[in-house]
Amino acid sequence: MRRCSNRLLDVVVPAPKSVSVLWGVHNRKRKTRLIHDAHMSAVTRAVVDLQKQAGMVQIGAAWYDMPVTVYRLEHCTGVAEEPHLHTHLLVDTELRDGQQRGSLDVSILQDALELVGLQYQVSLEQELWRRLQLGFEQRRRGTRQLCGIDEDLMKAFADGSCTIGLRQFTATA
Repeated sequence: MRRCSNRLLDVVVPAPKSVSVLWGVHNRKRKTRLIHDAHMSAVTRAVVDLQKQAGMVQIGAAWYDMPVTVYRLEHCTGVAEEPHLHTHLLVDTELRDGQQRGSLDVSILQDALELVGLQYQVSLEQELWRRLQLGFEQRRRGTRQLCGIDEDLMKAFADGSCTIGLRQFTATA
């Protein structure tokens, strides 16, 4: 999470590297669309959870539950233009509900983000299984990656030595 303006915080929701690599190297449009759609479905669930959990604002002695505004920016490449399926969630820290105004408590947001990150991972795994019967396995350092995606292939894309020239960017609110 990083601040990108006075009011907006940038929260990145990345797909596991194995998902990005499979999405980037697959040559069938239908399968790449299904992978992308699984990611977006999981992001949508994460946003809904974030909006439910992070909108508590203290005004005076009272606490209010206010709607959190989240804008989505979808990226499909990393800095070296390697496949890196991820979504930026721009979270508005100024909350309004009728006459009430308040600021998002960043510590509440940070706590919510841990739970939302876990929800994203579980949702993504469920969606990829439902859509393509793709399973996940535990890898070293506690990460979960798609079964059957070679570590060397993921490393080749991760260090920028292997690119496929993707230039995709869309914005949704």
